[in-house]
This record gives sequence, structure tokens and C-alpha cells, in this order.
Amino acid sequence: MPLINITMKSQVLGPYPNIALAYARAGVSALTLIARNPHPLAELTEELKGINPDVKVLVFGIDVRDIGVIESVVKKVESEVGRLDIVVNNAAIAGPWISITESSPPDWWECFEITIRGTYNVTRASLPLLLKTAAEQDTHTAKFALIRLSEFVEMEYGDRRVRCVSVHPGVFTESPDLCGAFLTWVTRESREWLDGRYLSATWDVDELEAKREEIVEGNLLKLRMTVGV
Repeated sequence: MPLINITMKSQVLGPYPNIALAYARAGVSALTLIARNPHPLAELTEELKGINPDVKVLVFGIDVRDIGVIESVVKKVESEVGRLDIVVNNAAIAGPWISITESSPPDWWECFEITIRGTYNVTRASLPLLLKTAAEQDTHTAKFALIRLSEFVEMEYGDRRVRCVSVHPGVFTESPDLCGAFLTWVTRESREWLDGRYLSATWDVDELEAKREEIVEGNLLKLRMTVGV
């Protein structure tokens, strides 16, 4: 069961609902949606049910900066569904593109708190249930940013069958369905050769598969700092 974390200034969901819609089309049995304001998710839930009438949809209005609330959501997921296979972390807010001197310190820090602290909180709270589910089936966590965090999750839990990658969703001029379709491909089966790597939803999956040996041998698609001395 995927848990999809949607936080875009509460009222603006952007293209991210298409991730949930893609998983509904793929035939998942349950979906958990979390957002700061759950009201826009009501219409999305109806769409999901229209695609897959049997899908169970859990909706929570929470602030991802509150680790205690997130832990209670994961417990609710475990009690009602019994498993967690996939976590899609895409909580973020975007302010105007302005200089540091023109920016508001509280707004600037809020962006970091939601994007980084929120991702950490959801990942930390979800990992116990992901690991429990992984004892029976491979799991996957997808994150659209924080590439290094994804690498650390893979390093710490990869040997326990938790798959973790970072995925760039593509630019807003591209089809909003693109990222959802790409994520369902990534998570359809265990692809441990992609663990800890940075991917883009715009890439051709056949070409990516064809480069598998090159990627693994060269340890490509990971952030590294090269210092010439």
C-alpha cells in the first residue's frame, strides 16, 4: 500500500495527485494521502474511486513537521491496512524567487522545515512498518528531492529490502501523468540496482534498463564531490 505525502501550500496540489491516480490505475488495494489541508483531497478520493472502486483511501490532514502526528497516522495505516509497501515523499512549498535580502526569514525557514524536516519525519515514522512489510515483500520509498537522504536510507536499510531513490518529477510544462507512470514502473518490482540513485520521470525506461550495467559498474546517478588537489 502506498502512502503519498502531498503538501503544496495546503490548497494547491499541482501535478502530484496524478501520482495517486497512477497507482489507482495500477490496481493497488489501498492508498493513504496526507496533506496539511485535507479538503482538496476529497475530490481526488472520488477520482481514485472512479478509477478503482475497490481501492481503500485513507486521508489525513496533518502538518509533516509534527513527528507525533505522523507516527499516529502510520499506526492507523497499520491497524486498518496491515502493511506499507511504498512511501512517496513530495511535501514542499514554493515561495517567490527573490534575493536573500528581500526574503522573509520565517517563510524561508518554513520551506526548509517542510521540505527537509517533513521528509525526515515521514521517512522515520514509516520505516518500522516498511521494514515489517519488507519481511514478506520488497518495499520502495520514492523521494523527489533530498538525494543524499535517500542515499543514507539505502545505505542503512538496503540490506533489509527497503528500496530508496530520488525522482525528479519533470517540469510543469510536461504531462502531470508522467511522474505517476514513472513511479509505478519504478515500484512495480524490486529494482535494487537503482537504490540510492537520482532518477528523472522524463527518462525513457527502456533506455534506462539498457544502461543498467553501466550505471551499476560506474556507480552513476549519485551525488559526489570531487576535489582536485
